[in-house]
Amino acid sequence: MEETKLIKKFDLFKKINENDVRALFRCLQVKVNNYKKGDIILKYGDRVEYTYVIARGVARDTIIDKNGNINTHIDYMEGDIFGLEYYINNRKLSLSEIRAVSDVTLILLDSFRLLNPCENSCFRHTQVLQNLIIQLNCQNLTLIRRVKELTKNSSKEKILYYLYNVSLEKKSDEFDIPFNRQELASYLGLERSALSKEISNLQKEQLIECHKNHFKILFKKGEI
Repeated sequence: MEETKLIKKFDLFKKINENDVRALFRCLQVKVNNYKKGDIILKYGDRVEYTYVIARGVARDTIIDKNGNINTHIDYMEGDIFGLEYYINNRKLSLSEIRAVSDVTLILLDSFRLLNPCENSCFRHTQVLQNLIIQLNCQNLTLIRRVKELTKNSSKEKILYYLYNVSLEKKSDEFDIPFNRQELASYLGLERSALSKEISNLQKEQLIECHKNHFKILFKKGEI
C-alpha cells in the first residue's frame, strides 16, 4: 500500500517502521478514500465512526449557521487527524461540514479499534496511542489559538494576530495564506467589506503589504 510509505513521516506513525505500519493497518481495518477538490467529506449530521488522517491535501472544517452562511472554522493539513472527538465524546453525528480544499487522500482508522488495543497489546499499537495523545494536544493548541483570534477586540487586532501566527508557521515574514478575501472574512468573523477596508488601512499604516492572498508583515510582535 503506497499510503504506508507516505504517512510514515506523520507524527501519528512516528517510531513505527513501514512493515509495522502495514500490520497496524490490518489491525485497525484501514480504508483509503480519495476526494476531488470541492467534494464534501462529511456533511452536518453524518454518522462518524472513523478517525481520519489526511495523507494528502487540505480539508476545511466549516460551521453553517441557521441562515445557511458558512463560517470557516479550521483547516486540516497533511498529517492532521479529525473525527476521533466524536467517538471520545460518545457522539455519533457530525456537528460541522468538512470539504476538500484540494484533492485529498484520507486514511480511515476504525475509532473503536484504535482506542481499544487487541489482547496481544502489540508495541506498534501502544506507540500509535502515545503518538495520538501528543498530536491531539498539538491540535488542541491550534484550537486555542483559533479562539484567541476570534476574541480579539477589533478587526485590526484579529487580522494582525492571524497574520503574525501564519508568519510563525511559515517561518517567514512573507507568505501566502490559504484563503481568498471572502474566506478570510468568514474565518475571522468579519464582513468582507470591513476586512477589505481594514487591510487597506493596515497597508497605509505600513504594517503590512499584500496582493490578493500574498502578505508581508512589517510590524513586530509588540505592535499587535
